[in-house]
Amino acid sequence: MAVITSPINVGSGTTRFSWRHFDWFLLAIVVVLSVWGCVTVASATLPHNTGITGSWWQMLQSEGAFSDVSKQGLWIVLGVLALFGLARSNYQWLMHLQFWIYAGNLALLLFVLVAPHSIAPTINGAKSWIRLGPLALQPGEICKFALLISMAAFLARRQDHIRKFRTIAFSLLYLMPPLLLILKQPDFGTMLAVMSIWFGMLFFGGAKMTHLGAILLVGMLLFGSAWKFGILKQHQRERLAVFMDRDPSPEAMQAGGYQ
Repeated sequence: MAVITSPINVGSGTTRFSWRHFDWFLLAIVVVLSVWGCVTVASATLPHNTGITGSWWQMLQSEGAFSDVSKQGLWIVLGVLALFGLARSNYQWLMHLQFWIYAGNLALLLFVLVAPHSIAPTINGAKSWIRLGPLALQPGEICKFALLISMAAFLARRQDHIRKFRTIAFSLLYLMPPLLLILKQPDFGTMLAVMSIWFGMLFFGGAKMTHLGAILLVGMLLFGSAWKFGILKQHQRERLAVFMDRDPSPEAMQAGGYQ
């Protein structure tokens, strides 16, 4: 299944926006998933922060739950506004900047590793945050955006060769540098997210299913080896165990599942 149907046009011309062509169904999916994320945050926060029972509205009015959910809701609103702004612009200008976005993100990922702990502290066993006064920046999150832009440009240039294995091999040149820096932190969750983005773009770009199946098989073997030989740290194992448990206890959620 391929979604790339025409070469990149990175000209300086502008495009005329029409709400008729806006993908409202895709926006609805994003909103539903975001709201579900807020519900998940509330359900994970309430048991060990407040102990409140009752209706959802009563629970959301509690101080602990409202603090976490309101922050999620604020970022959702800002994200949707940014989405509309980007949809009205000629987003292909990002292709002009894809090299600098990618290189800048690599610089941030490297900086967070070499920066002193007063600037980049170790949190939950990972050195992945940069303190900017009252704010904090996680370069691993920026990496997701940088990889999306870089892979989109790469696959659009090679759309006629997407079904060849060498295209997948070349795409590793975009994946491996940030992935290794994130692994060095180590931030297992962000590493899995970045790999999922890379794999998803190959899938929707039209790569052969046999090639993708081989990648999945290798990934499962590597994950099994990491679990068996203790490469995964204890807190990472606990998070995975809680994720797989359909009804974890509040103690287990607080110890390994929620951060």
